[in-house]
Order: sequence, then C-alpha cells, then structure tokens
Amino acid sequence: LNVQGTGGGFNNNNADARWNIGVRVGSDAVLSACNGGNTTVVGYGGIGESQENIGVQVFGTNAIISGCGGDVTVNGFAGTIGDSFNGTGVLVNFAGEISTTGNGNVRITGVGSKATGDGNRGIAIETDGARVRTVDGNIYLTGRADGSGNSGSGVGISIETKDDNKTAGIVEATGTGNIYLDGTGAKPTGDSNYGVQVTGNEAAIRTTLGDIIVTGQGGGTGASSGNHGVAIASNSVVETTSTGNVSIIGQGGPSDGIFNHGVLVNGIDGRVATSLGNINIQGNGGSGTGGSNRGIVLWNTGTISSDKGDVTLFARGGEFGGLYNHGVSMSGTSRVLTVDGNLTAVGYGGGSGLDSDGNHGIVIFDESQVASTGLGNISFESHGGTSLGGYNVGLVIREDSELRSNAGTIDIQSFAGTGTRSHGIAIADIDGGIIASAQNEINILTDEFAISPAGSITSGNNSSISIAP
Repeated sequence: LNVQGTGGGFNNNNADARWNIGVRVGSDAVLSACNGGNTTVVGYGGIGESQENIGVQVFGTNAIISGCGGDVTVNGFAGTIGDSFNGTGVLVNFAGEISTTGNGNVRITGVGSKATGDGNRGIAIETDGARVRTVDGNIYLTGRADGSGNSGSGVGISIETKDDNKTAGIVEATGTGNIYLDGTGAKPTGDSNYGVQVTGNEAAIRTTLGDIIVTGQGGGTGASSGNHGVAIASNSVVETTSTGNVSIIGQGGPSDGIFNHGVLVNGIDGRVATSLGNINIQGNGGSGTGGSNRGIVLWNTGTISSDKGDVTLFARGGEFGGLYNHGVSMSGTSRVLTVDGNLTAVGYGGGSGLDSDGNHGIVIFDESQVASTGLGNISFESHGGTSLGGYNVGLVIREDSELRSNAGTIDIQSFAGTGTRSHGIAIADIDGGIIASAQNEINILTDEFAISPAGSITSGNNSSISIAP
C-alpha cells in the first residue's frame, strides 16, 4: 500500500488558512496492508499562512496506520511559509497510532517547517495515549525541526501531551524490538529547541527485551537558550522492563545563550530506568559562550536507576566560556541509583578564558544522592575545567548530598582544574556532604583535597579509607 498527498492553502495572510495537511488519517480510519505487504505513507504540508501545515497526521480514536506484520514507513514534510507555526512533519495525536505486529518494522521521518512561528517540529507523538508500537520489529524515528527567524520550541522529536488532563504519547516495542530515536533541534534565535523531548503525563519510550538508543542535538543560534540535546521531564520515562539496555547521547545547542545541556533529566518522576539491562548516557554541553552549558544534568528529583544492570555516565561541560559549565550536575534531590550493578561516572568541567569560573567535573548538591544499595561498586573520574578563571573543582559534594555504597567499593580519581581555589575534591564547602561505604573500602586519588567540618568520609565493616596524591 502506497499513499502520497500534498496539502493546499495559499499565502494570503489569512489567519484561518490552517490545517493544510498532506495525508490525514482521522478517527476510526485505517490505512493498512494486511496481506503480508508493506505500508508506505508520504505527506507534504501545504503553504497556508497561519498554522498546522502538517506532512502526515494520524488523529483521533482508532485512527491507525498499520502494517499487520509488514513494515510501515511514514515520511512527512511540513509546509513552509511566512510566520506560520506548529508546522510538524509527522504528527500522531489524540489516541492516533502507527503500528505493526510480528517482526515488522516502523520507520518514521519527519521534517518541521522552516517558518518563523513557534513549535515547528519534526515528529510529535502526543496526547491521549497516541502511540507508535511494534512487537519484535524495530522502531526508527528520525526528526529534524527547521524553524527560522526568532521562532522557538523547534523540537526534532517530541513525545508529550498538549492537554494536562490526558496522558501523553508512547513509543514502545513489546517483544524483542529495539527503538532508535535521532532528533535535531531547529536553529532559530528563539529558545527551547530540543533534539529529543519526552515530557508529561506518562510520556514513555519503552521496550521489554530490546534496546533503546536515543541521540539528540540541541539547536538554537545567537542568544537562544535552553537548547538541550535530550530532555526527559516530569512524569515521563525512558525504560526497559527486562534485559534491554538504554543508551542516550545528547549534545547541547551551539547558541551563545545559557543552559544548553547535553542530556537533562528533571522533575518529579522524570527518569531513565532499566531492570536487568545497562544504562549508558553521554552528554556534552553546548558550544556557545553563554555559560551553564552542562553535559548531563539531573535536577528537581530527576532519577537514573537500574536494578541489576550497570550505569555509566560520561559528560563534558561546554568549552567556550561562561560560568558553571559542569560535566555532570546533580541538584534538587536528584538520584543516580543501582542495586547490584556497577556505577561509573566520568565528568570534565568546561569553560574558557579569564572570566570563566566554577567549571566542575562532577557536582552533587542540594540533597542529591549517588548510591549503590546492593553489591555494586562505584567509580568516579572527574576533572575540573581548564579556564583561566578560578574554582574549577574536579568533584564537589555539598548541601547534604551523598555518595554512598553498601557492599561495593568506592574508587575516586579527581583532579583540580586550572585557576585559583581549584581543588581535586571539595566536600561540604557550604554544609554537609558525605562519602560512605557500609561494608567496603574507599580509595581516593586526588591532587588537592578540601573537606569542611560538616563533611565526612566513612567506611564500615573495618574497611579501609585511602586518600593519596
């Protein structure tokens, strides 16, 4: 089955010139090749001046593009004109579904509008349980946002809800299928151009036995801020429920604004989780000069956790000026947790120039916790930034935060950056900070060590503590 369509509309500055959609599958409508064949849908959005020039839309209850065991391919290209907004390449919303069964694969490519209005996204799966689903086949989502001018919120791939009273979108493989997402944010001067966004009301990327691989490139230009590579926010999850692994790679945007993070996990019940599989997250802060461009950020109770699998974090702060370009930053009672798996974190502070200060390799503050509660070991490697400013610390633990293991060892290698007041490790420079192992040894290698009276390093079960240059 092959379907292709092009939306209409024209440039007359008419505010009602909207919903110019290339292919639309509405409520109780089905596009399907259920005779063992494949399903291909291609849509080009129209050129209406106002909004919603969508390439392909699957909208409403029982609106389905299905493969019935064959492959499904959907390619959508949003229309482009003037100051129109919400020009999305492929939009699955309000309980719409793109799916197949058996070993069939789903491939979706979406390109957002180049218009100057906000919200021009590549792929959006949103609201009322809209979903993309396979069983043993793979899911491939590739989304590029293409907003221009001073537009913002140009997200490559968005899984969310537009109605706070309804559940968000879901991408899932219920058998052995893998899920691959590759999103690129738009590059206008507006803010919040994410590569991949998962947010709100049970938004989910989920597998059982298969792996999840997410790659995101933040956008933005000029003074644009908040352009994250991958953002996982409140009440949303990226998870595997059995043996599947999770891999996330995020690059913050290139603009000269602030808070262009590589990977952000934030908000109540914003989490990355596995059961038996491993978690590997790599994040690089943005390449602009604004500062606070961090590699991996956990904030406001954001959580990364695995029961039996290993957790590995590797992060670099932005390397082109400004303050506080941390490698890994944890705050607001955020958590990185394992039980019997090993936990490894490597962080490099960024920054550049004379006015760039406080670029830490790994910073844990505001009652946050890194912990292994079972047999897992913890290993940290952290390097303060190499700017010409000061206080570029390898590892900072403060404000009643903890680095804690149960039966596993804790091994830390941490080195000061350049500039004045730059320590390898600084514990409780304001108030309490703890490094503790209940049953095993703690080994610390550092070039300069600072701990306040409010801090502590403890080991139980007659285990040793070693601190060496």
